[in-house]
Amino acid sequence: MSKKYTEIIMAVSGIAMIIIGIGITFFTNEIIKYLNFGSETFLIFQIIGAFYFAFGMLNWQAKANLIGGIYSKPVAMVNFLHFFIVSISLLKSSQFDSIFFTLLSVSYLLFALLFGYIFFTNPKN
Repeated sequence: MSKKYTEIIMAVSGIAMIIIGIGITFFTNEIIKYLNFGSETFLIFQIIGAFYFAFGMLNWQAKANLIGGIYSKPVAMVNFLHFFIVSISLLKSSQFDSIFFTLLSVSYLLFALLFGYIFFTNPKN
C-alpha cells in the first residue's frame, strides 16, 4: 500500500478515535445512562475516553510516517490488534438491533482489515 493511502487511513482512524475519546470523556453520564450501567463505571469510561483520545492523537501524529512491514511496526501492530479485537467483540455482542452498533461493527471490521493489510505487507514509497 502506498504512503498516500496509509496517510489517509491513519488520519481517518485518528480523527474517529479523537471524536470517540472526546465524546466518551465529556458525555460519560449520558453514555452510562443510555447503556444502563451503574455510576461506579464513571471512572472506567473516563479512562476509556482518555485512551481513545491519546490513541487518536498517536495516529494523527504518525500519519506522515512510512507505515507497514518493518516501518512503524508498533503503530501498525497496535492499530491492527485494537481494531481486530474490538471488531470481534462487537460482532459477538447482541447489540445488532441498533443501527449504531451495526455501523460501528462494520467500521471497526473495515479498519481491522486495512490495518491488517498494512501490518502484513511492505509499503510502497
